[in-house]
Amino acid sequence: MTQTDLRDAVMRFPLVAGTIAAGAVVAVLLAAGEDSAAQWLASVFALLVAAGRTVSMIRALRSGRWGIDLLAVTAIAATVAVGEYVAALIIVLMLSGGEALEEIARGRATRELRSLLERVPHTAHRELPGLPPRRHPGRRRPARRHSTDQALGSASRGRIAPLRDRQFRRIHFDG
Repeated sequence: MTQTDLRDAVMRFPLVAGTIAAGAVVAVLLAAGEDSAAQWLASVFALLVAAGRTVSMIRALRSGRWGIDLLAVTAIAATVAVGEYVAALIIVLMLSGGEALEEIARGRATRELRSLLERVPHTAHRELPGLPPRRHPGRRRPARRHSTDQALGSASRGRIAPLRDRQFRRIHFDG
């Protein structure tokens, strides 16, 4: 990872970077024997993150959505209350890291879907029994959908029925 990549990651996911930095400072303070300063720093950082999440949690609850924020805020407050400040930092890291991974996955999925849409065939050649293939330019409208029972020619569920000849048409797509 180059310095540019690291800088981009910090700028893109500041809460993850801040949590890692706070954890590193807490580790240094613990190694230096400054337990109370480490506990104070970790507790304040975790409570600040929990306070920020409380706002989004309240908005979500008002709209009728229960999310992970409710669990995370409760867990952060509980771990700080019982003095488990390192656990509070770990919860903050899990919360922020999960959101970062979701954003990365969303971006990757969007790129892949765009790539698939760019490669959609624009012309189809349709073959009917006994006739030469006919060229059909692509139309930008959704295809018709049929239920499985309709495609199988069966009105009852789970019953296997033979397909009719007209359902065996071939369609070849050109890019």
